[in-house]
Amino acid sequence: METTKKKGGRPSEAQTRLNFATYCESRAKGHNQKESGNLAGVNEKTAGKYERLRLQAQADRRQRLINLRQRLENKADSPEITAKELISLTLCIKQIDQEITEII
Repeated sequence: METTKKKGGRPSEAQTRLNFATYCESRAKGHNQKESGNLAGVNEKTAGKYERLRLQAQADRRQRLINLRQRLENKADSPEITAKELISLTLCIKQIDQEITEII
């Protein structure tokens, strides 16, 4: 009884997510795009798609943090805020600033 080799084709969605996660982890470790693609088991074209998705996700996260920071600053500028709330808002804004610089 011969076993047949499974045909190639498009990977499942779960496999795609796993490949993308592997790609992002290896990029975070400092590997370049080609090496990360090889480690994830994808070709260069797919690695390019993953890179665009990764950069877009970073930009989206950075923009959400900037918007949150702006809303907190506006709340801190309101006249009816107490000193205790102002201190906690200032700490939150500093944490957000730190996260924004880590993304860049």
